[in-house]
Amino acid sequence: IDSINFTDKKFCLITNKSGLNKEIKLYEMILKKLGYVIDYLDLYTNYLKNTSCYHSIELLTIQNKYKFILCFENSYSDGYITEKIFNCFFAKTIPLYKGAPDINKYINKESFINLNDIDFIDKINYLNSNEEKYNMMINTNKISTNYTNNNYKNKLEEIIDIK
Repeated sequence: IDSINFTDKKFCLITNKSGLNKEIKLYEMILKKLGYVIDYLDLYTNYLKNTSCYHSIELLTIQNKYKFILCFENSYSDGYITEKIFNCFFAKTIPLYKGAPDINKYINKESFINLNDIDFIDKINYLNSNEEKYNMMINTNKISTNYTNNNYKNKLEEIIDIK
């Protein structure tokens, strides 16, 4: 997917349409009070009519138009990480993530903004106005350093308790 230039990107998109996580509205209100414009995936209904939510090129193309995606899991459980954060990575946008409490065990904490962090607003404001730092985050490794090409098999076996 070709990335849109920083200056041409809109601020933020909400892609979660299930309505299962009511906290999304709270964070949407926080960002709107700061003066930011939030768009909804419903703007693109016709374009997405026959596509999947699992990283279809159409969805990724839309997400790439935004600097940030409000990225919420439907529930918060250790290890419960769905396609939502990966869609953001594939689309070259920054996830504003709320979900698995142990996300940093699997995903590099420098590759997304964790909405559980006390300074998440400062991070958003900083990255929204700093193209160089924004692009650094977009281009950083996504997988936690806990996992390497050499240890992933052992780690996977530990997780699923095969030995």
